[in-house]
Amino acid sequence: MNKILHLLLVVWLVSSCQEKQAVVEYLGTKQKLNVNDKDVKLITHLPDSIIVGRQTLFKLTTSSKEHKLVQAYFDCQVDTSSYIDTISYRIADCNKRLALINDTIVVALKPQKSGDFVFPETIVAISRGKDGVFRYHTGTFKYKVAEKQ
Repeated sequence: MNKILHLLLVVWLVSSCQEKQAVVEYLGTKQKLNVNDKDVKLITHLPDSIIVGRQTLFKLTTSSKEHKLVQAYFDCQVDTSSYIDTISYRIADCNKRLALINDTIVVALKPQKSGDFVFPETIVAISRGKDGVFRYHTGTFKYKVAEKQ
């Protein structure tokens, strides 16, 4: 009997020491963005050259093939208490969307002067993991513009 109690105690201790996972919360068709435990970064793919006066496309993807981008915003405040509509992929109070083509955020800019720049807004990217859970990722990007040749 003591061996059984000892074994149960060991199993309980081991299971209680395991990492706790956040629970996905839903409110109707909306999911709370509280499960942001994955270390997924936004990666910027810059063109070889950026010239004053020429339209340039900047592309952003995630660092994980497990997370497919479904929406991207700027001028948007999101945190772990925000909700996303699981049908339309919209977040309340986030109205300025960026173009999203084949799991890639596309930003078109036409720089008017040379120098070093940072995209002026924080980009909020929404992904859906293979587990079906929506997560948000934030970032921006730097770029250098050269004079016309």
